[in-house]
Amino acid sequence: MKSEHRDARGISVVPLEVGVKTEVLGPTLKNCVFVINTVVDTSKLKIGTPLYNASGRYIKIG
Repeated sequence: MKSEHRDARGISVVPLEVGVKTEVLGPTLKNCVFVINTVVDTSKLKIGTPLYNASGRYIKIG
């Protein structure tokens, strides 16, 4: 595992090696992940579904 460091705002940043295939036989892209530390007020969370024919879920804060 690579070492952890903090950016100018004091946020911990840990470089990760995560591969994402660009095509079936194409090259693998690396280091496509970043870490965000957040503080969330759970009383303001709302879980919903996207509009129209999109798939997935979203979380709205506020």
